[in-house]
Amino acid sequence: MADFKVFSDTASGLNTSRKGLSRILDWIEQDQVKTVFITHKDRLSRFGFEFIERLCKEHGTDIVILESREDKNAQEELAEDLMSLIASFSGRIHGLRSSRRKELALQAENMIEGKGGFDHE
Repeated sequence: MADFKVFSDTASGLNTSRKGLSRILDWIEQDQVKTVFITHKDRLSRFGFEFIERLCKEHGTDIVILESREDKNAQEELAEDLMSLIASFSGRIHGLRSSRRKELALQAENMIEGKGGFDHE
């Protein structure tokens, strides 16, 4: 029976601080991983895959890409990369707006409870 661990991140491949990615890189550095299976190359990392591949080689870890996208031309790959960048940045903008709304809601709540803000007469 083979030992294996499934890592799954719901964050974008552009996000380099994903918990699953960090965990598997730690295990690779500790020589605890023989083979990494990924569905697509860009699922591991949208950019900088070559650095992860180099780390794996240095620690004797193989990377197996289950579904190759070799049928796409350079223009299609570039378009996908641009769409990923746009999606990532729009998500960050939305996140910033969401944080600001939460901050304003907390300030309003504190004002209502008399913890700050203006006084009612």
